[in-house]
Amino acid sequence: MITIHFSVSLNSISYALFAQETYMATSSQRHRVSFQFYCMDVTSFILLKLLHRDSFFVGRAKGSSGHGKALNFAKETFRREEVNVLSDSDVAMTMKNWDNLLLKVFDGDSVHVIGTQYEGIGGYASKDAVQQSYKGLPTATWMAFRPGTNLNNLDFMPDKENRIAIEVERLGSIFGIPEGFELLRDVGWQIPKFLIDNGLNYQVFEIVKPSSPDAVVLQGVLDYHDEFHYGGKPILIHQRGSMKHRFRKSRFSESFYNSLEKYYAANGISFMPRERSVRLKLLQMCIESITLLQFSVLKTRRCTMTMIRSSRTLSKWLS
Repeated sequence: MITIHFSVSLNSISYALFAQETYMATSSQRHRVSFQFYCMDVTSFILLKLLHRDSFFVGRAKGSSGHGKALNFAKETFRREEVNVLSDSDVAMTMKNWDNLLLKVFDGDSVHVIGTQYEGIGGYASKDAVQQSYKGLPTATWMAFRPGTNLNNLDFMPDKENRIAIEVERLGSIFGIPEGFELLRDVGWQIPKFLIDNGLNYQVFEIVKPSSPDAVVLQGVLDYHDEFHYGGKPILIHQRGSMKHRFRKSRFSESFYNSLEKYYAANGISFMPRERSVRLKLLQMCIESITLLQFSVLKTRRCTMTMIRSSRTLSKWLS
């Protein structure tokens, strides 16, 4: 009844598989929860297929453009009779029986979409910059859709080079940004207008930074991360940067997941049997080996091309 859709690259596979474990560990086990993976490179696609995951190759793509492309691909696979959730790979669920809650939220006609929101102006990442993401509305970080929601007219692709100046009050009310700022057209920037144009009602989780006294799971770690609450309780946490930070190796990742596991232990959440934990570690070692090999090949190729160009230049000079 619920399908979770992950966008992944080679570096974020371990994040996504760990996230999958957190979804299952905190669910009620009363409803069917399935997972689909949308791969931005051939290597991640092959690895996930070997692991018997329901995966799709969306074409070679990187960064925000790759993310947007994967989300556009994902929405075309939505089963309209189910709840569909777009989830970043570095999300972890923290609320027990989140699936019961989600189905209850969508039981009726009052809510069509529920999800995370961006931090406000002056936040850790947003700062007081002129360019800001939209505020106070669901984001593609984690976004759940009521069964039957039509996403045909929603394009997730970013357009960061072309910003929109918030010069009139109407634009400000659509995107939640005051006049004098500019809208950063990052992944999913068209979501606010899509919701308005289609008359879709939404809810957003409260964003709580780790330095806040209200933080529960991530209290005391870097404000780089986000904790989201629903009804005053933590429902999920978001690391950020899964395409560049090494899973549980970088300082950003290690403290994040250590805090999560401490929270699980303190709240009696049974998590990841040892054999799956070992498999995940072996997979991470495999990914790191592939990454090093790709880097070596790329470096060798660059050196070879430099030598060829140098030889051609020398040849022309001698002739």
